Amino acid sequence: MGSGIVYVLSEFLTGHYRTVLFHMRDVRGVWPMVKHYFFFAKKPKEFEPYNPLQKLAYTTALFLGALSMITGLVLYKPVQLKYVAFLLGGFHLTRIWHFAAMCGLWAFLPGHLLMVAIHGWDNFASMVFGWKKEPQYIHEPDADAEYGE
Repeated sequence: MGSGIVYVLSEFLTGHYRTVLFHMRDVRGVWPMVKHYFFFAKKPKEFEPYNPLQKLAYTTALFLGALSMITGLVLYKPVQLKYVAFLLGGFHLTRIWHFAAMCGLWAFLPGHLLMVAIHGWDNFASMVFGWKKEPQYIHEPDADAEYGE
């Protein structure tokens, strides 16, 4: 819990959250990235450090982490947090929410590690050190190019 709180605070204090969080403008770019990763289609041009599918995955992981933290606290202190349990649908449903959030986080992990392995050392190093040697999104994009078009 502590590391998650420190991570979220650092994202907001540095302003990095703007590059990671999924926005409505990213919706159009999800399907072309799904086609690229899972159906071996041509890779769409990169305009930002994180592609729309990565943003969706990271935003979902943050949501699931927050949900597991809240539901875990309710399960740990059910009497003191009975109103939160009520908002979550009761104690029994809170247990189900907690289990589902944890399953979602566990499902995120192997997919994340597989993508890192597929995309090589430079990608792994960027996760560890926070920067890429030659990021593709910095290169000049076409003036009218869009995701997958």
